[in-house]
Amino acid sequence: MYGNWTPAIDIYKAQNAWLVYVELPGLSSGDIELIVFADGFAIRGTRISPEKGLTAEKLEIFTGTFHREIHLPGKVDIPEVTASMKKGILCIKFPELNQTSIRTSVTSSVEFTIEIKNKGE
Repeated sequence: MYGNWTPAIDIYKAQNAWLVYVELPGLSSGDIELIVFADGFAIRGTRISPEKGLTAEKLEIFTGTFHREIHLPGKVDIPEVTASMKKGILCIKFPELNQTSIRTSVTSSVEFTIEIKNKGE
């Protein structure tokens, strides 16, 4: 159960936004990196085994690194993306980009870093 694992993700379409839920039990906001790009996001992090140096009798909890890249069916209004973590579930709100508005600054009330990169980086 060591190595790469993949957290479960649910995506819902709300009015003018996508709501994404990521199942991350045992992780805190400091264990997660979220990268938002024009049509989606990437999320990565690491879950560490709670017991080091012991002989395992049975392992069913996946540990190790994870990385997911998800593309949404439209453009994201990057400065308006918000995220929160509650009871091991990360909730990210991706507002749809309103093509009539242009934003020049990035602000976020997210508990962890949102790094904005071009898709090709």
